[in-house]
Amino acid sequence: IWAMNAGQVSWEQLSSRISDYLHRAGTSESSTKFTFSGGESLSPDFRFTSADGIQIYRILQEAIQNAMKYGEATEVKVNLRQSENNIILEIIDNGKGFDEAKIIPGNGLFNMRKRGEEIGGKLHIKSEIGKGTVVVLNWPFSD
Repeated sequence: IWAMNAGQVSWEQLSSRISDYLHRAGTSESSTKFTFSGGESLSPDFRFTSADGIQIYRILQEAIQNAMKYGEATEVKVNLRQSENNIILEIIDNGKGFDEAKIIPGNGLFNMRKRGEEIGGKLHIKSEIGKGTVVVLNWPFSD
């Protein structure tokens, strides 16, 4: 609702929503530690469309839910940074990991990739059994 009611979303608004979501996730799943860093290099005036903000937030939610539900992660790190003309969102967990070639992908993995494509970005998932999962969303922006 927060993003749909605005024409544009600022970095500060998205950052606040991510922090709030991680706090709520940590409260409901006390055995998992959540950390959030990044965005310091972005201008507080940095803005993107509300539709992009919703997609980014939904990717984050799905990755975290997967880390807790399937990965049984005890630690989830969320990093947001700028690299040249790209914004990079990383969700890193220490869960049990998986071999993507040996699983039947559900709607969650499919939807995360689709959402990344819808904002003109690329979503990569790297997972290794016993070593956790890294979800990286890389999307271009212009000033």
